[in-house]
Amino acid sequence: MIQFIAFSDMLCPYDAAEAESISPAFASKIASICTAASNCRFIATLGNTIDGNSDAKTGACLLNNILNAFDSTASIHALMGTQERVIPKEEFMRIAEYTMRYRAFDVSDYRCIFLDTVSDGDGRFYIDDEQMGWISRLLGKSHRPAIIFTHIPLAVSSEESSSMTIKNADVLRALIEKSNKVALVLQAAGPNPAHFISHGVPYITLSPMSA
Repeated sequence: MIQFIAFSDMLCPYDAAEAESISPAFASKIASICTAASNCRFIATLGNTIDGNSDAKTGACLLNNILNAFDSTASIHALMGTQERVIPKEEFMRIAEYTMRYRAFDVSDYRCIFLDTVSDGDGRFYIDDEQMGWISRLLGKSHRPAIIFTHIPLAVSSEESSSMTIKNADVLRALIEKSNKVALVLQAAGPNPAHFISHGVPYITLSPMSA
């Protein structure tokens, strides 16, 4: 068993009057998450931690302040969302302490995989060939069940539709299903919170924390 906390779409705003600091309301949200995470292995933010209504420098400063505010025994792992695209990807990686745009690590008996889903292609998001090859090799070699974390959904339920879709999601879903190693896909940026199973793989879409 593995315990962790995941959230998305905090949409923390920049307030010039507060000199890029976090407002008391958002500081209270972060404190609540840290308290709830006292027995968890890690905390995951699946993107849109900031509201994106700032320039690159201000957005980077705000994101850095937010991630540093997670003073918890559980480590914090961040994905880039659509709102964080005001920050250059290399700068986001530096702030989030990523060495790659995507990453994986093992916790307990699980392999946790964080994907970069905010690369644009023809006006739609997509998984580039480099990343697709990486996850294929990773799942092929893994002897652990995997939990995949994404910002843009890989799948939505048959009752829903979303403008936030991945151009080649069908290729990645086929790879996931064929591997028989994915225990869960946890995703953000969906139209509504949802929990459904597609071809044997459970998908959970988080509701926005800002709601």
